[in-house]
Amino acid sequence: ALPVAAPPGKATLKIAATFGGAEGRATDAETLSGADAVSAELSAPFAIEAKSFVREDIPLDKANTQLRTEPDPAKTAESLAFAKIFQERDPTALFALGPMTKPLTVAWRETATFADERRYLYYGGGVDSIRHGGIDIGAKEGSPVLACAPGRVVFAGPRIVTGNTIVLEHLPGLFSLYMHLSAIAAREGEVVAQGQKIGLVGSTGLSTGPHLHWELRVGETSVNPAYWLARPLLDKSGPTGKIEAPAKGR
Repeated sequence: ALPVAAPPGKATLKIAATFGGAEGRATDAETLSGADAVSAELSAPFAIEAKSFVREDIPLDKANTQLRTEPDPAKTAESLAFAKIFQERDPTALFALGPMTKPLTVAWRETATFADERRYLYYGGGVDSIRHGGIDIGAKEGSPVLACAPGRVVFAGPRIVTGNTIVLEHLPGLFSLYMHLSAIAAREGEVVAQGQKIGLVGSTGLSTGPHLHWELRVGETSVNPAYWLARPLLDKSGPTGKIEAPAKGR
């Protein structure tokens, strides 16, 4: 999964790491310690395909217009605190390996796709444009919302714009978001299983009807959730390269 703005064409994934040192590591049956270290350089070529995204106009009523446009110190503080969640990563968050599953099993319809170019038409005049960061899933209010993969709850609470919101961390820096819930059924710090109920579909915050906003982020970058519904989170057949151990006697 890639950032929306990634230009199409040939690209290369590169990974470089140095490990070992004081704690020591083992490679090729040799145990390293002290100042010894092992360096690794891996790479994998791939192609980025060109993609177009849906454009839509969304009229907002007076209340939702005010929610988006009126200055509010509380809303600003919430945004700053929320952003910090995605600037950090927990190295112990090693929960998910296989493909993700959809966060709803009841009848639903996709009301907005990933990376839609949205133009909000404000009540009384004026417009504003954003890029939609997730997938909107329309469903009956109160329908169970399920964790798309095992993970730890790093946020669970109400927010002014996104309503009742939950964020799970599945791997270090890989997060799923669930917004506009009518109720929250998980608590911060809890480790949840794939398919576990974590909330209920609702229409809280800036919303025009009952739906779930489901989003995935790698760090601060929103990526297409549909990508991992058909693929494992970790591709063990990907990069190839070399591992270099320190020279003898060094």
